[in-house]
Amino acid sequence: VIDQSDGFYKGHAEKSSRSMMNVTFNLTSEELENRFLAEAKDQGFVGLGGHRSIGGCRASIYNA
Repeated sequence: VIDQSDGFYKGHAEKSSRSMMNVTFNLTSEELENRFLAEAKDQGFVGLGGHRSIGGCRASIYNA
């Protein structure tokens, strides 16, 4: 999805180094990322904020 999004999502890691369980990405603007995170939280998705030194978003895909 990231690579086929025409730049809407921007991956952090090189394609060959990406994790299947921790997907890191940015959206096209900080404003859009903040909106994405707020609306995701409203829908019950938490912890999607990226690492403090990189920013962006991180989706951890675990079945815990």
